[in-house]
Amino acid sequence: VHMARHHHFGQTAIVPANAILKALGRATGKTQHQQLAGSIKRLTAAMIELRNTKKRASYYGHLIDDAIKNDVNRHWTYTLNPKLKPLFDRNFTLYDWQTRLKLKGKDLARFVHEYLATHAAPYPLKVETWRELSHSRAQELWKFRQMLRTALTDLENAAFLSTWEIDAADLVHTTRKPTPSQIRHLVKKAAKPRE
Repeated sequence: VHMARHHHFGQTAIVPANAILKALGRATGKTQHQQLAGSIKRLTAAMIELRNTKKRASYYGHLIDDAIKNDVNRHWTYTLNPKLKPLFDRNFTLYDWQTRLKLKGKDLARFVHEYLATHAAPYPLKVETWRELSHSRAQELWKFRQMLRTALTDLENAAFLSTWEIDAADLVHTTRKPTPSQIRHLVKKAAKPRE
């Protein structure tokens, strides 16, 4: 999806296989090309579920309609499902790709990143709430708190968070620089008269 971001849903994207592999932080050998082919096959066959809470809509279907691999020039040609367009029209968050790569293999950090990236001014949440939201399997809250501290540190090291703190009331406070569109949203929100 990231590599086809300059195309409209339903338009064909042509991307070199090596570019996809490099963007994923992988090598470009024969084995990696075979793994990429397997991944793309799964993406065209797998059913996904997407929800847009603002539009109160859900989609069940395929992410990629079809894909063609050119064995000569090693390019992939694929089409993002046009039925997804209404869910993505101007009301979605593009995650910073470099941050996502830095969080590879760090599932809780990636979840926290996704959640916080959708909030212009994140409000404090209890550690227990983070555990519930992330569907963590950690049964002891103290263990999850340790995992959350590690995830927050990973996000700070990735320069996504400026600061974070878990206070005495077990509330998690985070600060980060909002994106330009989030700044516009906050300014617009502050300018609205209260009723």
